[in-house]
Amino acid sequence: PYQIDKKRRITPFIHGSWLIPVRYRLLDDCKIYFPPVCLNFFERKEAIIIGFPEQQLTQDSDGDGLTDLVEDRLVTDPLRADTDADGLIDAVDRNPLFPLSFKPPSKNNIIYGIALQSWLKSNEILRENDRYVPIHPVIQTPDWFMKQKKLLRESALSYQTTFITGMPGMFRGIEPTRRIIVLTPFESAMYQAKFGTTLFISFEEPIWDHQRRRALIKINGKWIWGTLEIVPEKGSWKVTFVSFYIT
Repeated sequence: PYQIDKKRRITPFIHGSWLIPVRYRLLDDCKIYFPPVCLNFFERKEAIIIGFPEQQLTQDSDGDGLTDLVEDRLVTDPLRADTDADGLIDAVDRNPLFPLSFKPPSKNNIIYGIALQSWLKSNEILRENDRYVPIHPVIQTPDWFMKQKKLLRESALSYQTTFITGMPGMFRGIEPTRRIIVLTPFESAMYQAKFGTTLFISFEEPIWDHQRRRALIKINGKWIWGTLEIVPEKGSWKVTFVSFYIT
């Protein structure tokens, strides 16, 4: 709920602590419109200064490359370098709350992975007025795992993070293209109670045709919604945006 107050000028570093001028804005996330202007707030406060000891900002208790403050936001364990104990440290693991699986993913796992990958490309696809995209989901295998372990943690620190409301195993066996944090509805509510309004996306369970070759899946991104049609085609998956709308 804090916004940096760019108009205020203060001495940023005093007695070993960094000082940041902020404003407090408790957002009413039920009234977000597109474009997100004229936002409604439950509460406003001005002229606030937040101080952070430099040691607190840089502390990495488990040495995994993520500071304790970042791990707090990612819901990973700041005292365990590998929260889900799957062999990949948290800084490199794109799904750090659920362990890797070399067991073949189910069809629903694949559909969730494809839907997520397509959703992350949706702005690019719609900008090109193209409602179709081929997707090649990455399946977790032992060979893939060895390549992941060789990743430099420095390069992994730039991972963008997507927050998802769902069940922890919904992406089992699928490697996402960016870091994902999957929390149950209750955990999502607790997360936002602690950190404020956060954009969680959610997926409804796929609807299959009787031959289980064609699936429809609906995605809720708070104020961006969409329905995807997903079918296998020529060694990949054909994804079509059946609907896409903004509230």
